[in-house]
Amino acid sequence: MLNSLFLLSIKKVYDKKFQLKKVSKYIHLIAAAKDVNFIFAEDSYFTPNATADFIPPSQLNYTWIPMKASEDFKFNETKKNWFAFKGNVKIPKEYSPHRDILRLTFDVAAHYNVRRWDDEFPAGPEGQIWLNGKHVGAIDEFHNSHIITEGGLVEIRLYTGRCSSSHVLNKFGITISNRWAEKLYYYLKVTEKLLKDIPENNTQRDQIIDILNEVLPMIDIREITWPIVLPIVRYHDRDLSNFFGSLPNALDKLMKLLKTLPQHTEDDPFINVIGYSHLDSVWEWPFNISHYKFRNTVSSMIHLFENPPTDEIPKWRFLATSPLHYKWLEKDDPILFEKLMEYAKKDRIEVDGLTFVEMDTNLPSGEALVRQVLYGVKYFEGKLGFKQSTLFLPDCFGFSPSIPQILKNAGIENFVTSKISWNEYNSFPHHTFIWKGIDGSQIYSHFITTPSSWSYQAFTYTGLCNMREIVGTYSCYNEKFINGVALHTAGNGDGGGGLTEEMLYNMEVLNKLPKIEGVPHLKFNKLSEIFEKIKKYQEKLPLWDGELYLEYHRGTATTQELVKKQNKMLEQTLHNVEWLLSIYKSLFWQNNVTFYKEAIEELWEETMMLQFHDSLPGTCINEANNDIVMKGQNTLRKLNKLQKNLTEKLTEKMKVSTEENTKILFNTLPFVRKLNGITVPSGGWTFTTTEFPYIDYKVDMYEILESSSEYKKNEFNFSFIEPKNDIKVSSTDNETFSVLTDELNVTFSKINGSILQIRSLKTKRPFLRGPSNMFEFYEDRSIHWPAWDIQLFHKEMPLKAPKFLNYSIENNSIQLSYIICDEPECNIENENCHGYKNTRYLKRKSKTEAKNETKIEKVSEINGTDSKNVTELNESITENNTENKVNDEKINKNITEIIEDNEDKNNKEIKEKSDENNKEIKEKSDENNKEIKEKSDKDDKDNDKKNETEHSGESCEDKPDEENDSFKVTIINQTIYFREKGVIDFVTFVDWHEHDKLLKILYQTNIRSKSAKYGTQFGHHERPTHGNLPQDMAMFEVNGKWADYSDSTGGIYITSDSKYGNDIHEGDLRMSLLKAPLQTDMWADYGRREFTYRMMFHDKEENIEFQRQNLDLVTDFVIANYEQPNTTLSLDDLPMEAQFVNITGNVILDTLKLSEDEKGIVVRVFEANGGWTECSLSFPLLNRKNWKIVPCNLLEKEVKYEFNVDESKSYLSFSFEIETFKILSFKLERVEE
Repeated sequence: MLNSLFLLSIKKVYDKKFQLKKVSKYIHLIAAAKDVNFIFAEDSYFTPNATADFIPPSQLNYTWIPMKASEDFKFNETKKNWFAFKGNVKIPKEYSPHRDILRLTFDVAAHYNVRRWDDEFPAGPEGQIWLNGKHVGAIDEFHNSHIITEGGLVEIRLYTGRCSSSHVLNKFGITISNRWAEKLYYYLKVTEKLLKDIPENNTQRDQIIDILNEVLPMIDIREITWPIVLPIVRYHDRDLSNFFGSLPNALDKLMKLLKTLPQHTEDDPFINVIGYSHLDSVWEWPFNISHYKFRNTVSSMIHLFENPPTDEIPKWRFLATSPLHYKWLEKDDPILFEKLMEYAKKDRIEVDGLTFVEMDTNLPSGEALVRQVLYGVKYFEGKLGFKQSTLFLPDCFGFSPSIPQILKNAGIENFVTSKISWNEYNSFPHHTFIWKGIDGSQIYSHFITTPSSWSYQAFTYTGLCNMREIVGTYSCYNEKFINGVALHTAGNGDGGGGLTEEMLYNMEVLNKLPKIEGVPHLKFNKLSEIFEKIKKYQEKLPLWDGELYLEYHRGTATTQELVKKQNKMLEQTLHNVEWLLSIYKSLFWQNNVTFYKEAIEELWEETMMLQFHDSLPGTCINEANNDIVMKGQNTLRKLNKLQKNLTEKLTEKMKVSTEENTKILFNTLPFVRKLNGITVPSGGWTFTTTEFPYIDYKVDMYEILESSSEYKKNEFNFSFIEPKNDIKVSSTDNETFSVLTDELNVTFSKINGSILQIRSLKTKRPFLRGPSNMFEFYEDRSIHWPAWDIQLFHKEMPLKAPKFLNYSIENNSIQLSYIICDEPECNIENENCHGYKNTRYLKRKSKTEAKNETKIEKVSEINGTDSKNVTELNESITENNTENKVNDEKINKNITEIIEDNEDKNNKEIKEKSDENNKEIKEKSDENNKEIKEKSDKDDKDNDKKNETEHSGESCEDKPDEENDSFKVTIINQTIYFREKGVIDFVTFVDWHEHDKLLKILYQTNIRSKSAKYGTQFGHHERPTHGNLPQDMAMFEVNGKWADYSDSTGGIYITSDSKYGNDIHEGDLRMSLLKAPLQTDMWADYGRREFTYRMMFHDKEENIEFQRQNLDLVTDFVIANYEQPNTTLSLDDLPMEAQFVNITGNVILDTLKLSEDEKGIVVRVFEANGGWTECSLSFPLLNRKNWKIVPCNLLEKEVKYEFNVDESKSYLSFSFEIETFKILSFKLERVEE
């Protein structure tokens, strides 16, 4: 009962100025008193030597040290350490479930000894709590306590973080909170925030304030002295019994008064809230940490399902979108995975999102995007049984115009994002609209409209479900004529975390409040339900035709050159392996190839993981980037072993050859290609005895060790076959020389190395208006995100261009050398100049003849400290060369073991580093540094020796300037090869020693065109070359797999093996070559780099040729040795030269693969020119009577599509019509005659 004197003191006073401040005062007082007691854990222990694992610590044999939970526990300085704790908690006798809430509390006060961002991002302290062996939830920056209803053994496994830290454990035990105080606190807090956000002239606002004024005096706050703590003797009511006793009546009064106001109806505005925790699979942490982040997030969300703070919390759902994360959890923590599936079946976990990971959409190949969808659906629908409805990509850096047709071709019509709101210059006009792709396919698109905390214009996908965000989600939404589809994704993210109890309270309070103008109520529909409502309004929806260009993060087309190069190598090696497997299976149908199919799918999954939207764009920290490259190299090795095995299986079926050193050249592209004068049939093979000269080169990946001043350099070895097209050179004066090809006359300057003019021999047309192939050098100072961004104002900050050093003319190429040097009088003939000392680093003309083994171009090897692992890996999958054949079962076993070994390695990568290991590292570092010093004393004139810091895997520290000459300058060495059809390849080696700089190549053309074409997946699209409108100006740097700048009589085409950033404006064509951001990776692109850009100077536009040139550049020939001639003739023998496929019309055959059901092979084609055409597709080696043609979609489900089989031919040949950029897939099913 309330004290009668307290009741008599109630009197209404109207004080408009301080109404909300009074409410705020009450909120603070209740917050100070709502936690009644804290009971420390008993029998507490810890270990500083825990390991990274997914099971409770008690299940491992740790040595435990006693501790007092009642005292602060200091971790002391830690870095990448795992701690474990355990103790017993008891439920107090006075606990009343009706009155009290018990929370298991483990409160760590985080303290970081460094700037906690970028390469020092902590990703900790984070961990997991178990109670009596069962998951409770996460310990992270969003959760330090979880509701419990029983006591027992508490166990915690905690990762202290990646950076140097000195955390303190403040509380370990049970917090007892008063249920009514907590509920009233959140009702007042939520209501107060809402009243601050809505206009003062809102009628309902005054009514709610009146209600609060009537309720607040009912709360007995007389004994609450916050923030002052008095001696106990000064409190009249030490237990605050009067305060707690006043709360039920006050709360009851509040609820009754709120119900007297008008309530929401079904027709009132509402928004949808979906629980979601954005988890970057890799970003400010490597992949292995994300395993724990996902596990921790899932356990916290399930605990919230099972232990809501009140019984009136709405039935919310949690969306988890990535099959990769589910697969991780399935292996890491099977018990929690089963729990996750239990709640998915209860419709509390929403299993939707479609793709294998939330990937980048601009840089992957078309087939890579198809596999993201195919394997995502295969896992979510095929294995887990959950229908997919929506592509959910909230955080990607722009969206390819090919997405609509890829989705539509897979039976998906819905797409959600929020990122386009981050535009720098122009607000996107729509939030719910129909998006039309390059082929005319249309899908329904919806933008999350929750305003972020830093900008009301930029929307966020990591909503806090607070009043500002809920009201903003509705008020920012443009298409309000569709009620109830505005979407708020509630949950902490980027590193996971998910929802909190406060967010759940927010949901409850919002739906208990009366109808307020401008304030929506909440519903909890699934993505599929939201889009069902959108579709009812499809005739009213605006339409957007073309890409969703993000006016931001333009640097992601350039940053981390090796990551991008590796991705292209992975994609094309997968393409080659599947092409070879399709040939093998179609020609020798009786052979079982299930192993190959399963291995290829696993390797696709590894590749798709590396296409995550922070991985491939190059926006990760140093540790993560090294993780990406090492994982990619492992995948490449396994792919190359599969490829070698398949070529052996094919070559052993070929007819007798007695010539020595016979090689088989496989061409896995659907058009005839040449390799150094040798013609290889379309999609097939030929033989040769020619020896191919390989050019070897190295690229670097710097790795941070224990501190930012300690690093090592990982070297990667690559090679390519040097082109052998001889050139004709003439020189008529001291300033120029010319190269004459069958199509072009190219004039070079001897003074600065530039190309002065390129003229077509056929039409006499000049292509240039000024010196071109000129390197441009800019200061690159992004406002916010250096790894992500290129600002328009970089054009205001040009720096001195690289200095031309010299040129040389070879039989088959032109070589040019440049230097970027800070010394005012840089002179490579001056021995004291850093440039003189370092020109030797790019001597890459070491050539190796083709060896007596299968040679796969651009296959890297890791040297130095990592060579042991590589050797073991190679040994474990090396075939028996003496027999020249590999048993399928053996390959299956070996590849599977490799995959499992790599996964086990991932789980161990972040285990604590003991003092002994640190000592070993230090000793090794000291040894290496001593060796470096000794070598540095040697005569520097020996230009053939490598610089001291170039030894792979060698630990380094900052050294005096004289020991770091290679870090002073940037060397550029370019070799130019001239090919057929007006094609020129610029193979460029750069020893890049810059920071905050941008390197571009410039061509000053004489082309007048208002637009340029840019290659994208399965086609191309156009963008403006002017800045007429703000939207045009914002496209000052755009991505493309290739670009073409043409007028009616010809033009200039450019593509690259790893560069995607283009700048074509006002007659100038530029491509961005290298960035040097210090954030997020301070070593981004540092060291030796290699890339090729290809240009074609043409007399007419041939869009299909543009596609072919890009494919030809990035797709290697597969070269196999014919070591053991087939001496047993049979009907199955293959010819030594054969065409496997022939295709006509403006159509590219993009993919050959084994069908998912293994009943045939899938042929995927697309129209490449940009218009209707008729296509004929033939397979000269396949008997027509043995094959049935089944049109299918990207999921390989049968669809209707007209085609005609040519029955006049004995081999398989059929024709069909195809429209602009359309993707068609045909399954060729094997049948018996």
